[in-house]
Amino acid sequence: MVSFASPSCLRAGDSIAWSERLDDYPASAGWSLSFRLIWRAAAATAPFEFAAQVSPDGEGFDVSLSAPETAGFTAGTAALAAIVSRDDAKITLGIVPLEILPNLAAVDAFDDRSENRRALYLERADDPDKRGRNTAPDDIVKAFRALKKQAAKQAAKQQESSGLFNDENKKAE
Repeated sequence: MVSFASPSCLRAGDSIAWSERLDDYPASAGWSLSFRLIWRAAAATAPFEFAAQVSPDGEGFDVSLSAPETAGFTAGTAALAAIVSRDDAKITLGIVPLEILPNLAAVDAFDDRSENRRALYLERADDPDKRGRNTAPDDIVKAFRALKKQAAKQAAKQQESSGLFNDENKKAE
């Protein structure tokens, strides 16, 4: 497996560029580099193929995608396969995950909460005591206060059981 300089994240509708240097497959030896982007959900977006250009030094490869090229990408996780070829030889060097973020120019609403925060909100929406409100921050504060009280009680019990602050020690002095 070859390690890649490719990004781990791409926002649909944004331009992106990076360089690859493949010592075992240099452009100067006639190798070409291409990529195939495949989404996990088959119906999301058709696979997208693109080729890298030979870098100015003639050894490596420059990869770039324009904003119009990425604009139609569906948000989600995709696999980015890197493939080198020369004459009749074709080698898949590896596949890396690529997280596609939503195209901000194409959405009417945007939820920047983490997946965990959204799941917590949805869970609480069904709780009649919470009346559909996302009360996580209040609950976190309450839980922190409860832990703080519990820690203080445990510390007091430890001091009591260690004998450092009981009446017998005071009398002995």
